[in-house]
Amino acid sequence: MGAVDDALRRRVRKVTPVAALLLLALTVRLAFLFTLEGKPFVAEPILDGAVADAWGQEIATRSFWGDRAFYQDPLYPYGLGIFNAIFGRHLLAVKILQVLIGVLGLAFLFEAARRIAGYAAAVATLAVAALYRTTAFYDVVLLKDFLGPFFIEAALLAGVLAVQRDRWGWWLLTGLSVGLAALVRGNLLLLAPLLAGSFWWMRQRRGAGLVLAGAALAIAPCTIRNAIVTKEFILTTAQLGPNLYIGNNPENWTGRYRAPSFMTAGSPEFEEREFRREAERRRGAVRLSAGQVSAYWRGEALESIRSQPWHFLLATFRRVMLLFNDWEVPDDFNVSFMRRFSWALALPWMTFGLVLWPLAAAGLYFSWIERRKHVLGYVLLAGALVPVAFFFVVDRYRLPGIPLLFFFAGYGIVRGAETLRWGMKRVPKTAAAIAAAALVQANLPASIYGVGDTSFFAQRYNLARWHERHGEPMSAALEMERAFELRPEVRDDPRMAVFAAGCYLEAGRVPEALPLYLRVRDHAGAARCYVKLGEPNRAVALFTKAMAESPPEVGLRLELAEALMKVGRIPEALGLLSRAAGDFPGDPGPPLGQARIYRQTHLWREAAAAAEEAMRRAPRGLPEAEAILREARAQLGQ
Repeated sequence: MGAVDDALRRRVRKVTPVAALLLLALTVRLAFLFTLEGKPFVAEPILDGAVADAWGQEIATRSFWGDRAFYQDPLYPYGLGIFNAIFGRHLLAVKILQVLIGVLGLAFLFEAARRIAGYAAAVATLAVAALYRTTAFYDVVLLKDFLGPFFIEAALLAGVLAVQRDRWGWWLLTGLSVGLAALVRGNLLLLAPLLAGSFWWMRQRRGAGLVLAGAALAIAPCTIRNAIVTKEFILTTAQLGPNLYIGNNPENWTGRYRAPSFMTAGSPEFEEREFRREAERRRGAVRLSAGQVSAYWRGEALESIRSQPWHFLLATFRRVMLLFNDWEVPDDFNVSFMRRFSWALALPWMTFGLVLWPLAAAGLYFSWIERRKHVLGYVLLAGALVPVAFFFVVDRYRLPGIPLLFFFAGYGIVRGAETLRWGMKRVPKTAAAIAAAALVQANLPASIYGVGDTSFFAQRYNLARWHERHGEPMSAALEMERAFELRPEVRDDPRMAVFAAGCYLEAGRVPEALPLYLRVRDHAGAARCYVKLGEPNRAVALFTKAMAESPPEVGLRLELAEALMKVGRIPEALGLLSRAAGDFPGDPGPPLGQARIYRQTHLWREAAAAAEEAMRRAPRGLPEAEAILREARAQLGQ
C-alpha cells in the first residue's frame, strides 16, 4: 500500500506543475481576451479577419461551395462557417474556442517534448510557452493564424509517436496535421515532402508514404472542389503568384508586405481583384482564369529575381533579419501598440528577442550533440520558417515555427543546467556565447536593415480612422496629431492632412482645421472653416476656386450657394442652384436650397414650388421640404 501511495504522490508531483502551467496559459489568454474585448481593432473584425468573417457568414447562409477558386486559405473561414451554421454568429464564443484550442496545442507540445527530451525539458518548454505574449495574443483575435502553431504542435506529437510506435495511424495523422496546417498558411505545403524525405532518410519508408498520404487526404477536398468549380488544377489557393510577386518585385526592397503601385490599397478586399485586373491589362486578355493569374504573377516574380539578383538577395537578407528580430512586424495588428488597450497585455511577458530566440539558439546548439533524436524538430522548424524568407515577413508568418522554438528553448534551459551541474565548462560557455549573440542580433533596431518605417505611425493613423468611424472626431484628430509627430512630413500629404482637418472641423475645432486645409491647398475645406468662423466673403472666394479646380459636384454648389446667400448675393445663389437643379435632375438638394432662400426672402409661392420639386425628387420623404411647404401654404392662405 505504501508503494502505491508513493507512486501516486510521484504522479501528483509530476502532474501538478503541468496542470498549473496549462492553467496559467489559459488564464493569460482569457485575461487578454476580456481586457481587449470591445477595444479598437478588436471590437469588430478587421482586414483579414473581416474577410474570414464575411466568408464564414456566406458559407453558413448562402453558398457552402462558392463559385470561384480559393484565393485565401480556406480552413479557418470554413470553420467559422460551420460554427455559424450550427450556433449562429457569436464572435466571443469563437474566440473562447480559439483559446481552448491554443491551450490544447500546448498540451500536445508538452507531451511531444516529454517523449523527446524528458519530463524536465517538457516542463521548461511549457513554462516558456505559457509566458510568451505573441502566441497568446493571436489565440484571442479573429484571425486564422492561431491554427498554425496548433497543427505544428499536433504534427510534432504525432510524428514522435509514429517514430516510437511505428503504427500507420500515427504516420497518417502526422501527414494530416501538416496538410491541415497548409490550409491555414499555404507556405506550409513544403512540410509534407520535407517530413516524408526525413522519414525516408531515417529508413521509415512506409512512414514517409503515409505522411504524404495524410497530407494529400487533408488537401484533396480543396483541390477537388477547385477543379469542379473552375475546371483547373489548383492545389489549395491561387495566391502563390501574387504573394511571390509582392515580396519579389522591383518596387519592394523592404522584405515586408508592400502593395505594388497598381493596387488601390494593401488590403485583402482589393488584392485578388486588382492583381487580376493588372494581369489582364498587361496580357491584353479579356479574361484570365484564377490559375492563369497566379501563373502570370509567379512568372513576373521569377523574372524580377532573375533580372535583379542583387535586389533579391538584399531583400532576402532583410527578410531573414526580420524573421529573427524582436520587432513583431505589424500586419493586421501591432501587438506592442495593442498594449495600450489592455493592462494584461501590457505586463512584461516574454518576447521573441529578449528571451525566446536566445534560449532557443542555445538549445539548438545543445541539441546537435544528439541530433538524430531531433530531426523531426529541425525539419518542422525549417519548413515553417525558411519559405517565409522568400516571400515577405509579418509577425503572424513566423507563428508556426514558434512552438519548435519553445521546445528548443526549454531543452536549452535544462541541458544548460545539466552541463553546469556536471562541471562542464566549454559547452555551457559556447552555449552562452551563442545565446548572447542571438540576443544582440534580435534586439538590433530593425530600421538599420532598411525595412521602412518601424514607428507606430500606421497604427495611430488606423486608430484615428477607427475613432472617426465610431463618431469620435476629436479622438481621431488627436491620434492624427500624434501620427504627425512621428512623421512630420506627412502633414504635406493631402490625404492625411484633409482627414485630420475634417476630424477637427467635425469636432468644432475650426482654428486647428484651417491651417491644415490651407497647407495642402484644399480650398473647399478652408472655405467651410471660414463659414464656421463667420467670414462668408472668404468662403465664397475659396468655394469658387474649388469649383474651378475640380468637377463642380452638387454638394460644393450647395455650399457656395449658402455662402453667397450669407453675403447678400441672392440672385447669384439662385442662379447657381437653378443650374445645379438642371445638371443633377435626380438630386433634391438644389431645389431644397432654392426653397430655403425663397423662405428667407418671403417669396412664398416660389418657396412652395421649390419645396414640392425637392419632395418629388425624394420619394422617401424630406422633412425640411415638407415643413417649408406647410409654412408657405399657410402664408399663402391655402
